[in-house]
Amino acid sequence: MSIKCQHVQVLVSLLLTSVIVGCTSGSGGPERFDIVEATIPEMQRAMEEGQITSRELVEAHLVRIAMYEEVVNATIAINPRALQDAERLDRERAEGNVRGPL
Repeated sequence: MSIKCQHVQVLVSLLLTSVIVGCTSGSGGPERFDIVEATIPEMQRAMEEGQITSRELVEAHLVRIAMYEEVVNATIAINPRALQDAERLDRERAEGNVRGPL
């Protein structure tokens, strides 16, 4: 098994655990934003409206990569700091500093 596959498997395990915990929290809040087939403007609007955070958006994409990478083999590299970067951007957005569309 390649190192890339091992990293993806570890990442999937961590992300799925966080998704399961989040889904079972019983928050009863509004339905979550679905990234599948979402356009950049739709993702931007969802972030502006507070439906999804940068971190949640990155997590959702990382889960999709992990689910399909073995079949489609389309990912060259995954930023190991993607989640930390997303959290930083969420903090900036909360302070009113939006860098770009996403």
